[in-house]
Amino acid sequence: LLIPLAFGMAVIVPPQAYFQALSNGVIEPGYGAFLWRYFTFQQWPDGAFDGSHIGITWNHLWYLPYLLTYTLALIALLPILRGVGAGLLNRFRNLRGLALMSVPILPLLVYGLTVFPIFGGVSHDFMTDGYAHAMYFTIFLYGFTIGRDADLWTEISRLRWHALALAICSFAAFLVVDEIAPDEPTAAENLAQLLVIYFNRWIWLLLLLGWAHHWLNRPMAWLSYANRAVYPWYILHQTITVVAGYHLAQMGLGPVLESVLVLAVTFVGCYVGYEFVIRRIRPLKPLFGVAAAANADYPRPTRAAESSAP
Repeated sequence: LLIPLAFGMAVIVPPQAYFQALSNGVIEPGYGAFLWRYFTFQQWPDGAFDGSHIGITWNHLWYLPYLLTYTLALIALLPILRGVGAGLLNRFRNLRGLALMSVPILPLLVYGLTVFPIFGGVSHDFMTDGYAHAMYFTIFLYGFTIGRDADLWTEISRLRWHALALAICSFAAFLVVDEIAPDEPTAAENLAQLLVIYFNRWIWLLLLLGWAHHWLNRPMAWLSYANRAVYPWYILHQTITVVAGYHLAQMGLGPVLESVLVLAVTFVGCYVGYEFVIRRIRPLKPLFGVAAAANADYPRPTRAAESSAP
């Protein structure tokens, strides 16, 4: 997490900041001059680019420092979770049916009532993103708890049709509540709105996990390949999108053709970048979070393995 973050901030992210500052009219063209200013932490005009108040930005790579922090926090908490906290984890793992679809939203509801009014919504400003940290770290712990519990995965998969029906209903309720919610809700109205918001979030997570387990929990060559490619694609994608979008916007192609071309360039750029550069040049692998020991992706499963997969 740390090496790809540092490399990304130094190499991958700067073009985004450059073209954003250029579009905002706060710098003159010249990427070399921009980089000199960027890496010497000189002052930028207000709103030059996302993160310009600090002088350097991680932009879309914000996920990496957050995940790194949560991982280190989890390591520190493991003795507690394996000791006095083991009973709480076991209670979570034993949730079934309606309880599994409702109980996990209770901490999120508490954050909405207590933490959100203090910090406001998600800002991706690490030091002041208290609400995001509370919410994200809790979901991170849910993932840690679910990860290797076969019985819980079986239950999540069993609930996939229920989750599908509830997800559709909850999203419809979310749209309705969002439309009719008053600007200054009463305590009861605020509680009802938060219940709809957090239930909608959690049930969609269960829906995705349940169907993914049902469809993808078996040896598949393409899934193994995608599993290794997703991290480099994530690191690359937004810079390719921004650079392509900036140049294509100068051509006056119209919203449809321009959008299609930006999507196509992003997809091809990520594929080519991973398949023909990152995957084949060993020193680049750790910079993009790819295990350097493996020259090829996971071997294609045999027919016997495929036929015996759950």
